[in-house]
Amino acid sequence: MKTSVPVLNERWRHGSVLATYGKGRHAGALATATWLSARGLLVPPRTRWEVSIALDVIDTKAAAAFADATDTRFHVAITSAEWGFFFCHESQMSWLRVTELPFVHERDDFGLLAHVPPLRALGTLVRALEAKYRVLFHREHASIRTTIAGAEPVIQDWVLTSI
Repeated sequence: MKTSVPVLNERWRHGSVLATYGKGRHAGALATATWLSARGLLVPPRTRWEVSIALDVIDTKAAAAFADATDTRFHVAITSAEWGFFFCHESQMSWLRVTELPFVHERDDFGLLAHVPPLRALGTLVRALEAKYRVLFHREHASIRTTIAGAEPVIQDWVLTSI
């Protein structure tokens, strides 16, 4: 007797963003779609997009080039498919990504894999790192790059209020 296995095909909606499980969308993509929608940013369906945010502890705009062996930085990458973050301090680094589940991209010297928050709560992790390592990321000087036209002010507001 042959049994059939139901296919998971749930529709999920957040604002104007509609995603479907079972059709190639996974937890990371759903989180980034929710993040995008919560900012009021719209992109055409099935459009690939990227957001890159760099925070530094120096009181000036975060430069593109840095030395992970000596600098203290926190970077966030949010794309249409996944999100992740990078933290370096005193020659150690953790670089984690979230697709279906959080995973270590290269290294996790700080043991952050067990502490990856939902994207919407990323600020709690950043503030915890600042407290633990006695650093302050200058959010007002965040370096923001994105493929979404006109989105920089909205993303800067998110950095200032949520990170």
